[in-house]
Amino acid sequence: MEKITVIIPVYNVEAFLERALKSITCQTYTNLQILLIDDGSTDESGRICDVWKERDSRIQCVHQRNGGVSVARNQGLDLADGEYIMFMDADDWIEPEMIERLYSLICEHRASVSACRYVESNQTEFLSEEEKKDGDITIAEGQVDAGIQLLLPWSVYCKLYRADLLHNIRLKKYKIAEDLLFNTDIICAGKLNKIVFIDIPYYHYFIRDDSAVRQEYQKKYIEGVKVEESCYDRLIQISPRFGDINIVGCSVSMLFERIAELPYEERKKIWDDFRWCKKNAKEYKKALLNVSDRHRKISGVLKVYVPDLYLWTLIIRKRKNK
Repeated sequence: MEKITVIIPVYNVEAFLERALKSITCQTYTNLQILLIDDGSTDESGRICDVWKERDSRIQCVHQRNGGVSVARNQGLDLADGEYIMFMDADDWIEPEMIERLYSLICEHRASVSACRYVESNQTEFLSEEEKKDGDITIAEGQVDAGIQLLLPWSVYCKLYRADLLHNIRLKKYKIAEDLLFNTDIICAGKLNKIVFIDIPYYHYFIRDDSAVRQEYQKKYIEGVKVEESCYDRLIQISPRFGDINIVGCSVSMLFERIAELPYEERKKIWDDFRWCKKNAKEYKKALLNVSDRHRKISGVLKVYVPDLYLWTLIIRKRKNK
């Protein structure tokens, strides 16, 4: 059995870490190197890592100063000695056969990456045997087709990477969109030959109240838009087909959504950011409008030509949903 390295950044997740570690140590595929990178936790997370290290010989634990998730994952990549690499967040959990299934797919199809679907959850639950049956398998080959599949979704979790694919590729230190940038670097390196995807949600992505996807407006969202647009600029040079992933549309939409969630007085404080958002939408007009999906195109038209109206419709919709 080939060794698979699982990299888990850990930061102040004492309430959830045990669940994640139980799900990874109970995998049906057993030849694992489990790297826990304690990124300067100030709660009991570091102690929990040490306890589990004594409990399971496959676990290695590193304690370091807080540097962010990208720094922690890179530390894991530097220590990895498996033939394959998988990333997992410390508050998530996975189905018992996830790694075995992804490993069998990557070997059977001689792929660079295998991937599965993920499901968002706010409580611990596992799939029934019925839900694990007959997942459709998609195989994408070549830099463009495989690259597009790699970015659906563009996260690094729920994927198994061949280790040599990641040689000299590391995550950049950003507060948002670092996963997209990492996968974009893989695509642009030109070594991605094939990806196989199975449509079964083996990965459970836990949604917390303080989760990054639930946070209110922050300055880092503008940084995220800039990172995502830089990825789009690079990918579109390879093929215009990457435009249909709608990287720019999703990025700009997220920024509008976060602004719309703010009370009026708070919204006034970041009005310069909204002006930048409107200017940016015009600069990326082509990316927002040249998409095949009708609804995305309509959304793009609103963002480019009537951004104030688009923001107003978001505000009204959010009021109605409260």
